[in-house]
Amino acid sequence: MDPIIQGKETWRYRGEKKDMYQVEHDELFASIRKGEPINDGVWMAHSTLMAIMGRMAAYTGQEVTWEQALNSQEVLVPSNLEWTMTLPSPPWRSRGRPSSRELT
Repeated sequence: MDPIIQGKETWRYRGEKKDMYQVEHDELFASIRKGEPINDGVWMAHSTLMAIMGRMAAYTGQEVTWEQALNSQEVLVPSNLEWTMTLPSPPWRSRGRPSSRELT
């Protein structure tokens, strides 16, 4: 299916259909050859922090700021992991039920 934008002027992409994964690789390799490598590290870090913020908000029922997430002292992983251990699951927040968890 071709992307179509409808509105005042209807628009449809009519260009060559390319494999998005191949295009991504082509762009990366071209940038390296040019001496200006694409670095999405900051974007990936921000995306990951945003997901962590969503998790924090879901588990606490509170609004979470960027600064709160960056400065959180919450430990998400036990200090000594073992293959055979069972990890506890935190309680889910549900509408109308107060949270026993607070932001740390």
